[in-house]
Amino acid sequence: MSPGFRAEFAARLAPFRKVLVAISGGPDSLALLDLCRKLPNLVVIAATVDHGLRPEAQREIATVAELCKAWDIPHRVLKIVTKPPARGLQEWARQERYALLISTAKLEACDALLVAHHSDDQAETVLHRLASGSGPAGLSGISMQTQRDGCLVLRPLLDVPKSALIAHCEAERLPFVDDPTNSNQGFMRARLRRAKPVLEREGLTAQRLATLGKRMARVNEALDARVAEVALAALQPDGALDWKLLSSEPVEIRLRLLRQQIDLVRLRHGLEGPVSLERLEALLEALDALRSGQRISRSIGGLSLRLETSGLLRLAPESPRKRGRKTSASR
Repeated sequence: MSPGFRAEFAARLAPFRKVLVAISGGPDSLALLDLCRKLPNLVVIAATVDHGLRPEAQREIATVAELCKAWDIPHRVLKIVTKPPARGLQEWARQERYALLISTAKLEACDALLVAHHSDDQAETVLHRLASGSGPAGLSGISMQTQRDGCLVLRPLLDVPKSALIAHCEAERLPFVDDPTNSNQGFMRARLRRAKPVLEREGLTAQRLATLGKRMARVNEALDARVAEVALAALQPDGALDWKLLSSEPVEIRLRLLRQQIDLVRLRHGLEGPVSLERLEALLEALDALRSGQRISRSIGGLSLRLETSGLLRLAPESPRKRGRKTSASR
């Protein structure tokens, strides 16, 4: 790593006294841990998650433990005990992994959890979300700093290419491993990784995809600021939205405000899982097609939406017997 990057890395970590570093033994997390341990006045704890999916992972965990012992860094091994699902294995692993890491960071009184996402990960995320039909919010990719379940999650290597992290490990003679699931063609990310040379020849490089993510993040910041302004005027004390007032706002602003309120009410009532962008867009189209003064009822994501003749849009949980039925409309 260049002296300039090391200085920038130190500046990013300067506000923190104690951090938990997630380490798998791969070059990304190994480089992250090495950079952190060399910072003065920073207390570092390392944590490795045992997913229980690969027998050889035990050897990798032991290698990480030996390295942490040599570096005098406390090392925690966090074992996932829930049974893996038949489908959605990677999402399950991600959710379980973050749950364990965040609970450990809190238990250890750490200021932040550090994970080793890099610019290649950012590019893959943008491409994955593009292929999955994400809108502007999804295409902003991974954020360098987020709050998750009351824990600050920091990604200080997000603008660093993987090749630079591998080069760092090789220069420092750090024994890294490569997780074979990274090349498992059963996973979409691995297939996108395999297509990388073809995409790059057409100009769709990791750098350009990561840049797209940064630009979309700027767009989202501006849009969210406008949504916050509009919400102050349109949101009623009882939680209803003045839909008539919102009629002059651009589609994207109304869509975001609608999603925001739906997510809020669903969270409040313990309804899990996201509502798809396609369903939200269809709902907005239905609301826009109405003539002034009409009444409409819709259901989406376990909620009942009722647009009154006054122009107020009210959201409430559906009765249990109605949940799961197809969206219906009435006048």
